[in-house]
Amino acid sequence: MTPKGFISKIFWLFVIAIFCSNTTYATSDPYSEWILSENGYFKASITKGCSGVTVQFVNTNPETSEAQLVQFNYDAIGNDDYINYDEGNEDLYHVFSNTFTETKIYRVLRWAQHEGNSGFQELDFIEIEIKPSDMNPVHGKLREGADFDIKPCSDRRVKIEFNENSFYDKFEVLGNTYNKGETTPPIQSSSASMNLTVAGLFHTEDNRNCENTSTVSVNTPNSLLNPNIDSLIVDELAENANIKLTFQKQAGAYYEYFRKTNDNNSIQIFPANETNTQITDQSINSQKNIYEYQVKSLDACTESNSKLSPFVASIIPSAKNGNNAILVDLKTSSNYNFDLDRNKSSLARNLNQHVVPYEDKGTNCGFEYLYQWTGRNSHSISISPEVSIKSEIQRELFPLVNINADIISNESVQLSWDLPENQSISQYVIIDETNNSTSNSTEPEITLNNQNTNSGPLNFKVGYQNSCKQESPFKSAKTIFLDYDQESKSIAYLFWDEYIGWENQPESYFIQRESSSSPLPEIETNEFEHTGRGNELNNKNIKYKIAAKRGDVFVRSNSVSLILEPVIEFPNAFTPDKDGINDNFTFVGISEVEEFQLYIYNRWGELIFNSEDRNIGWQGYMSDGIKAPAGAYSYSSIIKANGEIYEKKGLVNLIR
Repeated sequence: MTPKGFISKIFWLFVIAIFCSNTTYATSDPYSEWILSENGYFKASITKGCSGVTVQFVNTNPETSEAQLVQFNYDAIGNDDYINYDEGNEDLYHVFSNTFTETKIYRVLRWAQHEGNSGFQELDFIEIEIKPSDMNPVHGKLREGADFDIKPCSDRRVKIEFNENSFYDKFEVLGNTYNKGETTPPIQSSSASMNLTVAGLFHTEDNRNCENTSTVSVNTPNSLLNPNIDSLIVDELAENANIKLTFQKQAGAYYEYFRKTNDNNSIQIFPANETNTQITDQSINSQKNIYEYQVKSLDACTESNSKLSPFVASIIPSAKNGNNAILVDLKTSSNYNFDLDRNKSSLARNLNQHVVPYEDKGTNCGFEYLYQWTGRNSHSISISPEVSIKSEIQRELFPLVNINADIISNESVQLSWDLPENQSISQYVIIDETNNSTSNSTEPEITLNNQNTNSGPLNFKVGYQNSCKQESPFKSAKTIFLDYDQESKSIAYLFWDEYIGWENQPESYFIQRESSSSPLPEIETNEFEHTGRGNELNNKNIKYKIAAKRGDVFVRSNSVSLILEPVIEFPNAFTPDKDGINDNFTFVGISEVEEFQLYIYNRWGELIFNSEDRNIGWQGYMSDGIKAPAGAYSYSSIIKANGEIYEKKGLVNLIR
């Protein structure tokens, strides 16, 4: 070795010695597996876990050269009211911890206070996500928020697909670990159902910090049955309608549904979970498009084992006014037999498409009608939305059946009538033939004033117009006109015209007497002999009306006033043989008297009986109690009634 080479070697040994003398060999980081904060000032043992988990934090870069105080805070994101839980320790690898109980995302902050500053400066942060202590499995297709999905196969097998967006980092099933986004190979079951336990794991030393597992009972069909859509119902004829599909499901099977519009654009709708037996397709245009639906039973292990149902198609209904019928039509892409309902009642059954449009000849002009089709085939039912139309079909109009012309005062008549069947009425037309005037009404009644009801019967005609401006024939009505003939001061005959206005003749007539609670007889003819019997009639001005009866309907006549003297009559013979018939001689007629005197005389003018009680008459005995012989006797009577005194005299023949 040359002197030059030796000197060089000594130089580098010296340099290395100096370097080594100034270098301290750091020990290995005991927290190397922990998660580093955003700026590297501290670490967290875990950054996600379940409610109740305890998270540890450690200082990794105290940076104390200028800091007088170091502080850590935490709270939920969006909440500035931070809570202090560790303060004043700046040591390297100083460990502190906190237990998180609420399910939210927390932000843990490191703050530092520097000399001369009164406040703290944020240096670093780390986020901790806490979720509920459970898992969220689904059956069918993965959706947001689900941790894993169980997919059935035939031959009693299933697969599990893990959501790549799951809260967990890994999953454990039957001792095997799977990452997010992975799918297990087929898992075989030996029976029609099996229980699978899935554990959620994290990329941490304590990867079970949630102690979270989910045990799911899974139906495992041996083979998939042919799927079928049982019914399709469209809720309304609109641009944004809903279609409801109902079906039967096989336990454990997984389904997808397809929709095809009449432009042959086939799209997948969505899967249905294991428990639903119906789905609703929303915001569809039922006015314009025919929709065909198909269900597919999926085999997640072997696609060739999947099975498709027949298509079921929606129905678009339509209706328009024809010459003499409403034409009810439809559009659909399936081969159905059809039933047609009108206003929710059956109109026609078992029609084929060769007989549509259907001619509905049973409508009435102006009425609103709702039509709905039901299509049926061997596997499905399709129910259309209802279509509405106002009939413009004109029919023969018939006159009103019954008109009630009721005189309610001497100057007013109230007309009412039965509503015509199956007619949409715009107005009624009332012709007053007596006064040569016309009135209109939108209601089935009208009161006409300024009527002279005591001059004779009043004649009316009533018809109607429907909402299509057709006019019906008129129906006539004539009021009852009541008149009388007074034969004597105590007897009057009432007579009246027959009532006209009803389909059939009145069942009977009644006499109505004002200010009287005494019933008067029901009369089947149109005349009545009335006498002054009854205390309330005597010498009083009494008003009478006649009422015609039809069921529980009455129409009344004009009123007439009568003054009848009281009837006081004595018989011209009597037979006091105690047989209960004509045994007592007294008067008949007026019911109440104020005074009463009765005197009986024999042929020589001798008084043989007298009474001052109207209820006690002569029973054929003389004053000494001996029977009076048969023969003629004279009587006299004084009766006071209603303040008037009436004297009666005559002969009576006693018959034994």
